[in-house]
Parts: sequence; structure tokens; C-alpha cells
Amino acid sequence: ERRFAAAVSKRMASLGALTKGDRRAATGADLSDFDIDSIFGRRSLNRVYISLRERPPNPPSRNTNAILDAFVANPDIASQLRDLDEEDKRVQALLAASEALEDVGLTGEAVVKAFLNRIAGLEVTRQNLLFSLFMSTLDDVIADAKATGEFEGSVEDVKATSIALKGTPEVIATDSSCGAETTLTTIELDRGISFDDMIQTIIEEG
Repeated sequence: ERRFAAAVSKRMASLGALTKGDRRAATGADLSDFDIDSIFGRRSLNRVYISLRERPPNPPSRNTNAILDAFVANPDIASQLRDLDEEDKRVQALLAASEALEDVGLTGEAVVKAFLNRIAGLEVTRQNLLFSLFMSTLDDVIADAKATGEFEGSVEDVKATSIALKGTPEVIATDSSCGAETTLTTIELDRGISFDDMIQTIIEEG
């Protein structure tokens, strides 16, 4: 599902210039959250590859333990690891993820599209393990990028015949560490056509 959503979001982004040109078309909803084949996606996948190729493999994300615990809780996996303690089970889960990469030939550079296509050839349990590790690492990478100011959400120009400020800007939050304020500004848009312009158009068109 995420692979399909990523493909659709990338295609919609490429069509953005066309759809946003018509006010009756798309509203400009942000699809960037679904696009995992981005600079942050590639950075995340590279981190996953590096972590899993080490011996012993290292956790690639801050939420790795929860993902590994869910994997070893699978009845088929649990029966094979019942004699191991919790930490050893997690190590075996990381080794399983590392072996899964090798089984589908993901031994080169981090290419998100190739990763998504090839893990589809794995059985569901290992497929979910790898994808969950990737998505968890992506969450970490984006969170770190937002903390450092590297991550920027999409910005869209507001276009209208008339734009007016409504009320007074309101401070809705203040950062406790640096005192930066988040301000809510409400504007009124008029995307219609003025009466004079309408009359002029009628005259010109006869």
C-alpha cells in the first residue's frame, strides 16, 4: 500500500503545476508524507543498510526493539527461538533482516525504488520486518531534520483577486526553549471576478 501511495504521490507532485493552475481542481493537499522515495527516504535506507550489514547487526532506529519484538512474537518465529532470552531474540531478528536483504540481492547502494520492489519477493513476515525498520528509521531521520531546520514542508502560493487580513494575528504557541512564537494569521480571499472586469469581458466578447 505504501509503495502504491509513494508512486501516486510522486506522479501527483509532477502534475502539481497543471492541477493547481485551475481553482476548480486539486486544493493543493500536501502529498509529501507519502513520498518515501525522497532525500530523507534514501538517507534512511542507507542507514538501514549500514546497520544491518554490520556484524553483529545494529538497530537502525530508535524504535527498533518494538519492531523486533513484534517479529519474534510471530508463532512460527517464536517456536524457533523459544530457548533464547529477549536480547538474543532481537539479535536473531536483526540477523533475519540482514539475511533477507541478501536473499533479494539488496547488497549495493541504497535505492528506495529497488528496495520496495525486491522486498515484495519475500515472505510476508520478513517483508514486514524490513519495511517496518525502514519506516521507523525514516521517522527518525525526518524528526532529526525538523529539529535542525533541514526539513521543510511544502509551501504553496496563495492567489486571489483580493487578499485581506482578517482580525489580528494571534500567538497560539511559544517554544519553551528559545521563546520562538507560532502565530496564527487568518486571511480572507476573493477568487471571483470584479463587476467592472465582467462588464469589460462581455463588451469585448460582443
